Amino acid sequence: MKKSTAEKCKAVLIYVPIVSRAGTDIEAALQKLHGFEDKYIALVVLHHTYDPEITVPDSSRAVNRKKTFTVDCLFHEDKGLLQCPKNGKAVKDVADWLHYVKYEKQGKSEKKRKGERSKSKTEHNEVGNRKSKVKYYEVVPEKVKRPSHQFTAKLQKERKSMKKSTAEKCKAVLIYVPIVSRAGTDIEAALQKLDSFEDKYIALVVLHHTCNPEMTVPDSSRAVNRDNIITVDCLFHEDKGLLQCPKNEEAVKNVADWLHYVKYNKQEKSEKK
Repeated sequence: MKKSTAEKCKAVLIYVPIVSRAGTDIEAALQKLHGFEDKYIALVVLHHTYDPEITVPDSSRAVNRKKTFTVDCLFHEDKGLLQCPKNGKAVKDVADWLHYVKYEKQGKSEKKRKGERSKSKTEHNEVGNRKSKVKYYEVVPEKVKRPSHQFTAKLQKERKSMKKSTAEKCKAVLIYVPIVSRAGTDIEAALQKLDSFEDKYIALVVLHHTCNPEMTVPDSSRAVNRDNIITVDCLFHEDKGLLQCPKNEEAVKNVADWLHYVKYNKQEKSEKK
């Protein structure tokens, strides 16, 4: 990261303290973005509390702007940013997002640096990048086939560059984890089976059985410390499959964005070879 000016930067970190209502404060912040139309925005929404375990609304639901990434953090006026899993995850998520922005920026700066002749070549390469596929493999337990396939289908609509592959040739692995005992125990059992995927990018899709689309479930990412892994929580019912709810929509979006990052990271590695 390198600090820059509003004119020359590619990414803007905007800190939004919640002083009235989350939706109102976020809307007010979004209205001030008119000078940043071509920028990537990270909205860091700051909730004042002394409780590091407090549950706060998902602020990303109030944001529809493209090129905008939203995270929630907890702070206290006397302590500053709290030491808690939510803040740790927010920092990691924004760091991953900045990694993605970095590659987007490199493509553009290369055009400017090498002029019109190089521009056409770069544009040709970018078209090739868009056409390239992200090879993925799935691990789907028999008991959750329906919601797992529904999740993958939604992903494919968001990320059309997905291509199903084998465990050996894939870059990303989608692992569906049904919670049948305790979340931590089931996730730990799934992680112990990842030895054969050490060089892969892993998406753990944790499936919680419920009929309530508004159900609050534990953040499963707290139980995962492995690198190159994203963890999302989803709600499903054995009769209905994947539920229609904001949590599932957010999970699909997060994994789709992650696959985009994996796609460009793969290209970088292939260029080094």
